[in-house]
Amino acid sequence: MRAKKVKIKLPSSILFLVLLLYLFGVYFFKEKQQVQLPANDLPICLYSNQAGDDLRYTFTQAILSAKESIVCLIYSLTDEEIIAALRRKSEEGVSVLVIHDPVATSDVAHRLGPKVELVGRRTKGLMHNKLLSIDRKVAWIGSANFTRDSLQLHANLVMGIASPIIAQSIEEKAQALITKAPRRFTPLSIKTSTQELMFSYLPDDSLALQKLVSQIEAAQKTIKVAMFTFTHPKLVDALVSAHKRGLDVEVVFDRDSSRQTSSKAFQRLKREKMKAYVSDRNGLLHEKVAIIDEAMLLMGSANWTKAAFTANDENLLMLWPLTKEQQAKLQHFWQTTLRESQLATKSL
Repeated sequence: MRAKKVKIKLPSSILFLVLLLYLFGVYFFKEKQQVQLPANDLPICLYSNQAGDDLRYTFTQAILSAKESIVCLIYSLTDEEIIAALRRKSEEGVSVLVIHDPVATSDVAHRLGPKVELVGRRTKGLMHNKLLSIDRKVAWIGSANFTRDSLQLHANLVMGIASPIIAQSIEEKAQALITKAPRRFTPLSIKTSTQELMFSYLPDDSLALQKLVSQIEAAQKTIKVAMFTFTHPKLVDALVSAHKRGLDVEVVFDRDSSRQTSSKAFQRLKREKMKAYVSDRNGLLHEKVAIIDEAMLLMGSANWTKAAFTANDENLLMLWPLTKEQQAKLQHFWQTTLRESQLATKSL
């Protein structure tokens, strides 16, 4: 007689548990690909969680790459991985200085450890910068705070630049902010063989707002704006004028801000029958970005508000002409931004 085959049926609960353990292992133990950090052969890199980049991992790797110094000017610092990386480098002998807004960032000293120099700064405005300098060689500029939500949930765009001029300027700016009478920094203008870059500290650059308005006025075809807080009347007027000149103008607002702080600008664009979008993502649209004619990028820490240009510690960066790789990254970023948004109607 043939022996009967015995089929063993595992309970569905056990199969489900095995599947969970497998997925857990894949997620937590697989090696992450090494992030591409700015270097001489690729001096300017763009990173966006809307374009699939892991901002938390990127910043952690940037900090861990430091050999001599780290200077961070940040509004809010609460992310445990960033804090652990800063502490680790300080304990390895790297000089670490963190200047932060004392209201947005509190109770962090004991987590950073005694070797990190920590300075709280608030004057008549916010310490709203999001700047990082590594070894006086690489600068990081963008809209992301060092919080878990900002790095992983909120929409942010960040630029890494292998530029000793900007990186050293950030360190010098940090030292100036610590003094009782910080000096004003003039804008930096940098030219490479193919691109130009202008970087300004605010409110140091009293012409920054006019420069921004002038770029909008000089636009020929398209203007794309993603802005967390948008209240400045001059910038609203500039976009409305561009629309009336026949340009394709698209503006994406954070949902809550469109109903509250930015509601006046939002309603004005709607009345002018412009393309005003409301972000529908699960998290803030925290961008401070404008893309003009697919050729120029304007970004930094500054929202389009009066306080950003006159009271807060902020920064503004302009880069042009964009390379094909930068254009592709920004196209991915913008497609995701629109896909996560709704075009405003009268019912919104």
